[in-house]
Amino acid sequence: MGEAVVRITSLLAAAGGPCSRGCTTQDKLHWWGKGLGDDECVALAERLQEPGRPRLKHLLLGSNYVGDRCIHALSSAARNGALKSLYALGLSRNRITDVGCEALAGAMRAGQLPQLTDLYISRNRVGNGCAAALASVLRIPRAPPLKRIGLGDGSADEAGLSSLLAAQLEELVGLAAAEPASYGARLPSRLRTVALLIGSASGAEPLPGRPPKAPVTLRCVPTTQAALAAQPARASSRREVNLSNNSGLCAIKEAEVRATSLVAGAGLAPLTTVSVACSRARGVRRPARGRALGQGKRGKRRHQTR
Repeated sequence: MGEAVVRITSLLAAAGGPCSRGCTTQDKLHWWGKGLGDDECVALAERLQEPGRPRLKHLLLGSNYVGDRCIHALSSAARNGALKSLYALGLSRNRITDVGCEALAGAMRAGQLPQLTDLYISRNRVGNGCAAALASVLRIPRAPPLKRIGLGDGSADEAGLSSLLAAQLEELVGLAAAEPASYGARLPSRLRTVALLIGSASGAEPLPGRPPKAPVTLRCVPTTQAALAAQPARASSRREVNLSNNSGLCAIKEAEVRATSLVAGAGLAPLTTVSVACSRARGVRRPARGRALGQGKRGKRRHQTR
């Protein structure tokens, strides 16, 4: 652990100076592929709680070796108010499981990451448990204003996809009920009808057009005006949810078709885009369009992974 503390101290000391997009400063730690493990992450979480430290806005730890212990340490730092200004959290290509994802979701449900807009947790050991945990975040009043959720290349199946779709449907209906002028006209007609009834309806209202084996159910619970007023003020821009190449959705062609049908039937557009593409998982390469992914204007490779 002593070596980890020394490593983090050295990295923090090197953060600063003139900065352009993608570089590292005291409030934007872009540490892709630094070979960091749980010990370094725990040391970082402790440093973030020191009095007088700049409030962290970006923490991008993609392509390292961090796992659930790292996430528990960051969640502890969040409980102590160290991540109140965090906008982007990049954890892709690591060793995080559903347990760590649930710990992170717990911090979000508790209002300890109030500014978080970008969460990237693709290419970890996560699946339905992580999807359900993030769905629980979207259902609460004053949830973080998440605009981008990266949950690709995991093991989620139709159950995980359904939980996220249902949570976002409930969120949009609640927003339409609270702010009909802003959101009501942007919902499909069947959801606008539910939005008008949300203040008094109870029980469960199944959405039409569901494949029978994987229904998405919208829970219309009694809602007070105070509860509606507490709904998060979502930005007008779209939310992007990436569930591409999850093994449970891409193992066979039929699963991919059902997933696509679920997304289309949910009718979340235009406020939310959900990707369930399976091209890479099924061995299909997309033709290159313009510059190759990860290349700069002059064709140089950028090895920056969120």
